[in-house]
Amino acid sequence: MSAISVEKTWVAGVASAPLYVVIAVLISGLSLMAWFITFIGAVLAIAVLYRQFVVQMVARGYRPGIALAWWGAAQVLFIAASVWIIQTV
Repeated sequence: MSAISVEKTWVAGVASAPLYVVIAVLISGLSLMAWFITFIGAVLAIAVLYRQFVVQMVARGYRPGIALAWWGAAQVLFIAASVWIIQTV
């Protein structure tokens, strides 16, 4: 069995799917054009963060599964913080 290639686009998309869903819900109150522009910007920002975080970890010698687990943990923290902020405001 071969290792996961974290540089493939579909791996990045699947690994970041929870973040895409949460951001889509968070910006759901915007008009359609503003939502579209904001979501595209968020997708690009997530792609940069993924490349800096996961791909660089693998380049430094971490196993791909470990790097993806850290990426998932970072997403859980971001989502939990977003929900907490929304509930307290």
